[in-house]
Amino acid sequence: MKLAVEASILARPLAGVGVYTRSLVSAMAELDDVEEIVLFSIGDVPEFASPKVRTVRYRSRVQHFAIQLELPKLLKNNGIDVLHGPNFYLPLRGKTPSAVTVHDLSAQFFPSHHSLKHRLSQAFLKPSIKRADAIIAVSKATADEIARYRPSYAGKVRVVHNGVDERFTPAPLSEIECIRVKFGLPERFILFVGTLEPRKNVQRLVEAFAEIRHRVPQKLIIAGGKGWLYDDIFASVRQLGIEDSVMFIGYVPFEDLPALYSSADVFCYPSLYEGFGLPVLEAMACGTPVVTSNLSSMPEVAGDCAILVDPSSAESIADGLRRLAQDDALREDFKARGLARAKEFTWQNCARKTLDIYRSIV
Repeated sequence: MKLAVEASILARPLAGVGVYTRSLVSAMAELDDVEEIVLFSIGDVPEFASPKVRTVRYRSRVQHFAIQLELPKLLKNNGIDVLHGPNFYLPLRGKTPSAVTVHDLSAQFFPSHHSLKHRLSQAFLKPSIKRADAIIAVSKATADEIARYRPSYAGKVRVVHNGVDERFTPAPLSEIECIRVKFGLPERFILFVGTLEPRKNVQRLVEAFAEIRHRVPQKLIIAGGKGWLYDDIFASVRQLGIEDSVMFIGYVPFEDLPALYSSADVFCYPSLYEGFGLPVLEAMACGTPVVTSNLSSMPEVAGDCAILVDPSSAESIADGLRRLAQDDALREDFKARGLARAKEFTWQNCARKTLDIYRSIV
């Protein structure tokens, strides 16, 4: 099978959908039934180890024009069997069988959590899922929301869970020490990793930490690039007078994440909405106990291997953090549970199930 992937997301700094795309392509290239994977992109993408993977750059630098005007002809000229849109974006013409991945519908159900620019970009979701022969949902929670959003498309939806990269394992002490030095980290800390934007609920995490900071030995480390309305988070830290206990370390490269997770006493991910919530699994795979939200996909991913809290309540988040931060035995318990849970989610399984979907639409 010759597979095409609309991979323009890989020309940007890696975040959730980019990690999904790169990981799925890498795992798909290992499958015997996949002859070639052609990545179509508006910019340069990282190289892949497999010789099966090659990249074709569009002439246009505008993604919308490239996908709608150039891609249909490129698919035909390259003899592509199936097109996958991992970032919910497909050409609306052409006869190539296509699958699209829907990671979440937060912009549709919670528009106030997103910038106008992001909401406008989501305008392409509806025609893309209409055009798609198969819709891949990364969780049952997302599949249920697609059925609510467009009931007539429910029959095209298949659930395929994300995997967690094999590099996410408990890091050796030498790597942990290097990360501490690189980012100037304290000996003990609670960690958040994610884009600084309203949906990630970082402001309420800061408020929760302020409630317990005198009762726990850890500081709060916030890792992630600046997103929409990030200034409110910094303002909260100043207003609460906790600048000496909270550190912002910015965007952390992928290669540094396993050691960063492994360095933390607790990982907290109190997001208001996630289609999957990959950082929860990444932290578990590194042996870090997790506090996360009891909403959307997080309970589906975490199971009973994390402390679930009400993300709308700073008090609930604070209580979950306090329990893990103060109790060594409880942390060890959730560490063991999380390590076992993370092993259930692999990119190899994701690739095999996704290939089955491709076969069903060819």
